[in-house]
Amino acid sequence: MAPAARLRIVLVTLLAVPFALIYAASRWAVGPLAQRVAPKLSAAGWEIAQLTRPAPAPKPLPPSAEAAAIARLGDGAASPHRHDPSAATTAPAALAAAAMLPKARLPKPAGLLVSRSRVSAAAKAGIRPSGSPVGGTQWRPAGMALTGVGPVGVGLRAGDVVTRVGGTPARSQGAVVSAVSLALRRRQPAIVAEVWRGRQKIIVTVQLPLPNARRGARTARAKRARKHSL
Repeated sequence: MAPAARLRIVLVTLLAVPFALIYAASRWAVGPLAQRVAPKLSAAGWEIAQLTRPAPAPKPLPPSAEAAAIARLGDGAASPHRHDPSAATTAPAALAAAAMLPKARLPKPAGLLVSRSRVSAAAKAGIRPSGSPVGGTQWRPAGMALTGVGPVGVGLRAGDVVTRVGGTPARSQGAVVSAVSLALRRRQPAIVAEVWRGRQKIIVTVQLPLPNARRGARTARAKRARKHSL
C-alpha cells in the first residue's frame, strides 16, 4: 500500500474514532438518565393534571325541615329570573308584562332561618353560592341573581334575587362580602337578607359563626400551616 493511502486511512481513523466514542458514551448515559428522569416527569405530569382538573361538584346537604315549603314559594307567579339569571337584560318584554301587575297583589313575605350549623356544614362541603347582577322590577330593586345555592338545602334556588344584605343594597358580590365582613367584625349573631322569587319576598336570617368558633378555626388553620411548613 502506498504511503499516501496509509496516511489517509490513519487520518480517517483518527477523525472517526472520537465521534464513535461520543456516540457510544451518549447511548450509555442517556439510558440511565432517562430511567431516572422519566418517573419524575410522569409524577409532575400527574400533579399538573390534578391541578388543572375541574373540582368535583360539592355534595348537597340534606334538606332542612322548612326547605320544601320555601322551595314551593312563588310557584304560582312567573318570575323572569327563575330559569335564566340574565333574563333582566335578555327578556325586556317579560319584565314589561310583569311590571304591569299591581304592587298591592304582592304576597305576604315569608321567613327563612339558616342555622349556624348549616352554614358551617356548607362551608366544609365546599358549597359556594354566587350571583350575577340583575336589574330591578316594579316590586323589587336591583340585586344579585343567585346560583349554586340549591345544595345548601334550605329551599332557595337558582334565580332567586338577593336585594339587601345586612341593610345594604346587594348589587354586587363586593357589596355582599363587605356587609358580611362588617357583621363578623361587629360580632353579630346573625345577618338578615332580603331575597325575591318573582313577586314573593323571603326574609332570610343567616346565623353567623360564634367569635370563639372563628378564633378556633383560625388557630387550627395556623397550626396546619406551621405543620406543613416544617
